Amino acid sequence: MSTQVSKNIFARAAFPSGACLALIVFAAGCGAKPDAAVAAAAEKPSAFKVSDVQRAKIRIVTLASENFAPMLEVTGTVSFNGDKSTQVLSPVSGPVSGILTTLGATVKVGQPLATVASPDFAADVATYRKAETAVRNTARILKLDEQLFANDALARSDLDQARSDAAGAEADRDAALLALRALGLDDTIINSIRDGQRTAPVQGTIVAPIPGTVVEKLINPGQLLTAGTTPAFTVADLSSMWVIASVYATDVALVTSGVPVDIITDASTKPVHGVGGLRRADR
Repeated sequence: MSTQVSKNIFARAAFPSGACLALIVFAAGCGAKPDAAVAAAAEKPSAFKVSDVQRAKIRIVTLASENFAPMLEVTGTVSFNGDKSTQVLSPVSGPVSGILTTLGATVKVGQPLATVASPDFAADVATYRKAETAVRNTARILKLDEQLFANDALARSDLDQARSDAAGAEADRDAALLALRALGLDDTIINSIRDGQRTAPVQGTIVAPIPGTVVEKLINPGQLLTAGTTPAFTVADLSSMWVIASVYATDVALVTSGVPVDIITDASTKPVHGVGGLRRADR
C-alpha cells in the first residue's frame, strides 16, 4: 500500500509545486505509514525537479517591511495661488476714461491698467502748492529765529515753536506729494506744479501692483470708481495654482503637508501632480 502511494506521488511531481503539496498532505492523511523514500523527499525539497518552463513562471519575492499609505479621494475646486494673486483697487475716485489692458494679458509691476478722470486733481494740486509754500515760509522763519536766538534776541520757546512749524509744514508737503503720486504723476509734472507752472488736468492711473496675468476685468469705461474701495482688476501669477479640497474630519489624520497629490480634471486626460498642504478652516 505504501509503495503504491510513493509511486503516485513521484509520478505527479511534474505538476506545479502547489499540487505537490496537496498530494503530500493528502497522502499523510490516509493513515498509511510512508516509507523512508517518501519521508526523505518530504524533508528535502530538492528532490522535486522543476522544468525550465515551470521555472520561468516562478517569481521569488523577498519579504520585507514597507510603509503603506492609504489613498484618499476627495473633491475640490481650483483657485489662484492666494500668495501670488491680488485684486487691484482704484487709488482715485472718478469715472473710468480708458482701459489700457485686456483680459489674459501679462503685466509687470507698475504697468498702467486703466485711467480715471479724477475730479480730485485740481484739489490735490492746490493742496500741494499750499504745502510747498508753507515749507518755504517756515524754513525762512526758522532760519531768522535761529539767528536771533544766537544773538540772545529770541526766547528758547519761540525757537522751538518755529522748528515745530517747519516740521509740520514738511509733513503736510509730503502728504500732498503722495496724493499726487497716487494719481500716477511723474516727477516732471510734479516739479512743474512745485514751480507754479500751469499743467493740464491729469488723469489718475490704475497700475499693476504685482507681476502676473490679468485674470479678471471688473470695470468698464464710464464706470464711477471710489478710491480704495472699487475692485478694478485681478492679477495672478499662474505658474502655480491651488486646489482646495474638502476633507472629512475622520480623514484629516490621513492628510499631511508635503504628501504627493494627483489632480484629475475634466480638461486634462492625464493627472496633474502636485504637493499637498494642510490648512485647517476657521470655525
